[in-house]
Amino acid sequence: MIPVAPIDVESLDRGIRLTVTWLRTKGFRTVDSGDGMSKGNDGEPDANVYMVTTPDAAVGEANLLSGMLRSIGVPIVPQGQDGGVWVCASYDPADGSAVLSVHRLDDALLGKALGA
Repeated sequence: MIPVAPIDVESLDRGIRLTVTWLRTKGFRTVDSGDGMSKGNDGEPDANVYMVTTPDAAVGEANLLSGMLRSIGVPIVPQGQDGGVWVCASYDPADGSAVLSVHRLDDALLGKALGA
C-alpha cells in the first residue's frame, strides 16, 4: 500500500473539495488536485485530481473509477474528447511509479450526479 498524507480539505480549491473527499472515501489515494478556476485559467477550466497507485493496479483502478462514475451518471469520454470526464492511468518506467488521474470532474458535476 502506498502511504498518502492526510489532507486539510479547507486548503483545497473550493470547487474540488467534495470530489477529493469522495475519491478518498472510495479508497483512491489522492495527492494533487485543482478545480481549474480558483488559481486563474486562460482557457477552459480543467478540474483534475491525481492519485497514486501501483503499476500492477493502475488499469484496474482506472476501470473501477470509470465504472463508479458511470454508475452515478457521469459521462466518461476518451482523453481529449469533449462532452465528459477523462480517466487516465500512466506509468513511468524511470522510477516505477504509476498515477491515476481524473479530469473535468469538479464538485458541481459530482454533486449533481450524487444528488447533493
